[in-house]
Amino acid sequence: MVVVLEPTKYQETECKHFWVIESPSGPTSDGVCRHCGEAREFRNSLPMTRWEGEADKAKNRAATEAAATTSTAK
Repeated sequence: MVVVLEPTKYQETECKHFWVIESPSGPTSDGVCRHCGEAREFRNSLPMTRWEGEADKAKNRAATEAAATTSTAK
């Protein structure tokens, strides 16, 4: 008995990249996807961000002052 298998039409629409990135040397490093060979440049540091904005600082300051007022009122 001979079984003939027909090839399945499977087409991947998007690669799930597995980046291999060179060691940091300067502001960027080159990387290549191990699966599809796509090349890309990666930044070696994050851009400057505001972790705590002015509104957050004011809210934290108000909470600290309220806690201090409550503890001294007791």
